[in-house]
Amino acid sequence: MNKFLTNLRERAKAVNWLLLVVLLLLLNVKLVVKLAAIPIILLSRYRGIDWRTLHRQKHLYFYFSVIIITIINFLLSPSFDMPRVLSTGLGIFLWVLCAFAAYYLFRIVQQEDLHKLYNTLSLFFILHFSVVFINLVMIMIECGTLNPYTFKGFHQKYYVSTGDHISGITMDSPVTTALIGAFGVLYFLYRRQLILSLISMAAVVVIASNLTNVMLAGTLIFLFPFKTDAIQ
Repeated sequence: MNKFLTNLRERAKAVNWLLLVVLLLLLNVKLVVKLAAIPIILLSRYRGIDWRTLHRQKHLYFYFSVIIITIINFLLSPSFDMPRVLSTGLGIFLWVLCAFAAYYLFRIVQQEDLHKLYNTLSLFFILHFSVVFINLVMIMIECGTLNPYTFKGFHQKYYVSTGDHISGITMDSPVTTALIGAFGVLYFLYRRQLILSLISMAAVVVIASNLTNVMLAGTLIFLFPFKTDAIQ
């Protein structure tokens, strides 16, 4: 028992829990949940912003360019009524938060131990496809069948649209859920964790997102001759 607890503590130490919590909050579909990540970042990393090198973070140019375009679009508008002012202000505010979150995540990747980053991302993807399969099992129980994709009861609530009722750890749309799973496929393939890569693929398949399937298939077709070895 002591050995098990010791091993569990060692595994827990190998994960950046703060980063995992921030990822779960930022990727959640609810805006209120996303905003909850900002004070956590501020409290934990308020001394981590290097204002002198901020302009060198080229990945932030995208966010600030969108803000500039938004301001120009607002100034060129023929009307400056209050609803438009509020919507523009909210849009700019959200893009600033996105830039802030991107900067924080970039700094974490720069400073954190690589092994710990890998463990954190692996746990995130495992949580994601675990929720996907739990949702699928709940649908199976509700339909009373192992294959809800052919179940025509409940006025065809599920049937070919079963994937539309399956969400992942972010509780987002099926396309977003499938895309996260697709990233998991490539991540675990790169890490040579082939079993987890196949499980991620299964999580993508049950969503039945045509867009994601086409994009993932195209990526794998490119990787197969150019970026993989015999084992992969």
